[in-house]
Amino acid sequence: MQLIIPVRFFYVENFGISDQEVRKQFEIARRFYDLPLDERMSWYDPEKYSSGQNLGYRPVTMRKPIMGVYDNLQIYSVPKFDGHHEHVHPPAFQEELRRIETFQRLLSILEHALELPPLTLQQKCQYEQLSQDRLHYMHYAPRTAEEHKKTAHVYSAGHTDLGLFTLLFRQPVAGLQILDAQGEWRWVQTRDNALTVNIGDTLSLLSCQHFKSTVHRVHSPPADQAHLERLAVLYFGKFNDNVYLDPLTGSPGLQRSTSLQNDFTKAGIRMTMGEYSLARQTQNSRCKQPLAVHADGRFEWDPKDLEVKGGLKVTYYD
Repeated sequence: MQLIIPVRFFYVENFGISDQEVRKQFEIARRFYDLPLDERMSWYDPEKYSSGQNLGYRPVTMRKPIMGVYDNLQIYSVPKFDGHHEHVHPPAFQEELRRIETFQRLLSILEHALELPPLTLQQKCQYEQLSQDRLHYMHYAPRTAEEHKKTAHVYSAGHTDLGLFTLLFRQPVAGLQILDAQGEWRWVQTRDNALTVNIGDTLSLLSCQHFKSTVHRVHSPPADQAHLERLAVLYFGKFNDNVYLDPLTGSPGLQRSTSLQNDFTKAGIRMTMGEYSLARQTQNSRCKQPLAVHADGRFEWDPKDLEVKGGLKVTYYD
């Protein structure tokens, strides 16, 4: 687990889902995004997105334009099929991807690394309990040279994910970059038959930043792929909604290495996973895009758009 601390992301091989099954998920995404726009829009529920539920279809142009250029991202978001989420999906998406047991294995490894009793974390992720886990099918459309110039070649600004882990299935079209310790953006290479795993803010909060969130962004593909559409399949893993995001004070490993204070405890705030998810996801809907992109690629944001709760703010990275 020492690998996680400096690099903030890692690969997992032999994760229990065949390459054929993964290819099937990309084919499902392809079939959906090949549908006419009016048919795709029939699966869009603006109320569910504005309320932070993030279910179903999210079309492009939902955000204010950057320098006159609208966002180029479409998402179809599928929750767990656990009986807690009322939403009708297109037939293709009703074939649930088999539960990603890699997520549970990662929690088991964390328990060992933090010297916690077995199942301490896994019990907080019961499949049948309400949570905001999501499987996302994402589509980025290619942009023109003029649009790239106005947006500094950035599809999605640098950010961190709110959950425990984000699992990314292999992606043939490049675009993902991470911010390294020297403040430089590095391309992330995908590997066949492997998951790319990002560390999220929830794990960072629980561990009092012993495990740091992966700062990442989506950049336009390299020149030889710039004309291609970019499909991505991602799993966002979270605790059950009723779990409080308190520091793991029972971890001997953390007791030896950190102050056991996180941003919540420092601000005098206590939040559950569900409350934090809702706060972050409604913040995402309020944050409509940067006010401007400067010539050096620096983004300018409205401070009000970045507020989460109690003076805490989300951070975006240039």
